[in-house]
Amino acid sequence: KDALASYNTSCQTAALSVDNILEHNISVYPNPAQTFVQVSLTNGLELKSLEIYNIVGKRVYKTRESRVIIESLSKGIYFVRINTDKGFINTKLIKK
Repeated sequence: KDALASYNTSCQTAALSVDNILEHNISVYPNPAQTFVQVSLTNGLELKSLEIYNIVGKRVYKTRESRVIIESLSKGIYFVRINTDKGFINTKLIKK
């Protein structure tokens, strides 16, 4: 150890993980929804695909569009997987 240097052992990292970056730059609205959902991506993220799964894990919808008409889906809870050029996130969607 250098006698003149000071050391800090409680450093906090400021870096965000890929998951945090995606969570902060992707939004799905409205939620709950009745007729459609819109996916908004910021900071240059590119939507590759959007998949909707029912509560038992069966894929019920897949598209490359950011606006999805969900009128034909039954009321309930769904999971949305948003695939981007930087990775993917999963989020919950409530269909009214």
